[in-house]
Amino acid sequence: MKQLMLLEVHGKNKTWDFEVNGDTKFLEEWRDDELDINPMVNIIPEWIVNIGLLKPWCFFQDIFHSNYFSYAIIIIIIILFLLR
Repeated sequence: MKQLMLLEVHGKNKTWDFEVNGDTKFLEEWRDDELDINPMVNIIPEWIVNIGLLKPWCFFQDIFHSNYFSYAIIIIIIILFLLR
């Protein structure tokens, strides 16, 4: 399964980070080859942290990226229907 990953490259003076799309089945093979690569779980804009919405943002991102996304949409629709 392809996933957004963060590849960290260490130069002589600086460290560089690159976002790459990679297949998770090769993750251990890349790490064995001494690549510093990690899957990105959540992408969080700075303004979300600044206004204190970090936990809700991650919660909804996790739902969106999970296998239960369709169930989450149904639950949200039911909640919105009950609140009207």
